[in-house]
Amino acid sequence: MDTTVLVPVRVGRCGAIAVRTGRLPDGQRVGLAFSNPAALAEVFGSDQGWISLNPRMARTMLAEAGAQEMRIDAVLFAPEPEPIQVAVAPKPLVALQTIVPARRRAGTRIRLAARHAH
Repeated sequence: MDTTVLVPVRVGRCGAIAVRTGRLPDGQRVGLAFSNPAALAEVFGSDQGWISLNPRMARTMLAEAGAQEMRIDAVLFAPEPEPIQVAVAPKPLVALQTIVPARRRAGTRIRLAARHAH
């Protein structure tokens, strides 16, 4: 007697579901299924939607999605990304030319501003 498996799904805007698949390091698409909700949540998070299917139906649906095989209780296998440090040099400041109005009213201030060089 077959037990059921939990297959992660995405729900579209119109309510249609699509099974989620993964890829092996060689690029081959693989179907994902889990034996319990905790195993599924460990890989996809607790808010991941899923459907319960018998294994034969799960294989059929995953095959229609392009998966050539089904893995049960698979874990994420991806190298930890290395942190990237980006050094950003500040642009040099260039003083704007001071503009003196021809007729300056008493008490009028002239503002000097700086802008970044392009």
